Amino acid sequence: MKSRDTGLKSIGFGLMLLVYSILLYYFNPVVSAVPFLILSLLFILTGLFEKGKYYNKKLYFLCVSVLLIIMWINILLQYFNPPSAYPIISVYIYDIFSLILTLVIIAYSFRQVPRKWNKIEDEND
Repeated sequence: MKSRDTGLKSIGFGLMLLVYSILLYYFNPVVSAVPFLILSLLFILTGLFEKGKYYNKKLYFLCVSVLLIIMWINILLQYFNPPSAYPIISVYIYDIFSLILTLVIIAYSFRQVPRKWNKIEDEND
């Protein structure tokens, strides 16, 4: 598999997740679609870096960190204005889901992507 194909696949998957998060929020505005939105932006960002063959890990880590900070600011803001349609237990389930998603994003962004980029850079040298 070529690296340019991977970039296009990441962008396509990110766009599908983006459409899903927009539809999720459109049909049920009480549910926060921010974690799915952040995940879709992560895949789009990774795909753009791979498609452009721009393997600057520091810039990539900075962008991913900003996305994670935005996601957790949104989570913390929900404690000050909790959705009235759901009981408090659903807020805790949402927090656990967001924590698991954060761990998956960290594992993917800070471990898998640099390994893959190192292999691509080694093949190009």
